Amino acid sequence: MIRTGQTTLILMVFVLIIFLGIVIVLLSFARTIAPTEYLNIYTHNLLVSALRADASGPDCPNCWQDTNCKTIADLIRCSAQSPGYFCRGTSRSCADLAKDKLNYAFGQYEQAKNWTWLILIRAEGFIPVGGAYQFMPAEDEILASGDEELQQLLNWTKWTERLPGRPARVPRIDVLTAHEIITISPGAYLRLMLVIKR
Repeated sequence: MIRTGQTTLILMVFVLIIFLGIVIVLLSFARTIAPTEYLNIYTHNLLVSALRADASGPDCPNCWQDTNCKTIADLIRCSAQSPGYFCRGTSRSCADLAKDKLNYAFGQYEQAKNWTWLILIRAEGFIPVGGAYQFMPAEDEILASGDEELQQLLNWTKWTERLPGRPARVPRIDVLTAHEIITISPGAYLRLMLVIKR
């Protein structure tokens, strides 16, 4: 009987050592996310969530029935192709609705985090009705804000737009960025860049 108890105890210690060894090996493979990497993931998820958000609401109650106005991404696509298009059940154009919905989505974020945001929308492969690129908030709002770093980023973006193919020196600004593409047709798309200044 004593030998059976000793064997059981030795077996339990052996299983415990194997279990601890497995835990140590698994923990050595675990990787922590750096704060900047976490914020970049958060910024990208914020942009994707905003673009996939439903565009329906009090200002557009039947947007969910209109294929051009279902999501905020659809509104942006519509505003690039035909900004004068009126979504079903509203007297507002998809371009106006896109600006309002984006301002609302990121305005909530700005209140929660107290960070400034800017969306750059560039058309590639076609020239939209409103021009090759847009800014949200509008360029005059950025200039009126007095935020020198965002003004510097705005000027840098406009400068690189004028000089395609030339290497540009990115201004040293502490910003988080996220990119997303909205396809218009094969070879034509909108490239969105969300910039958040901490």
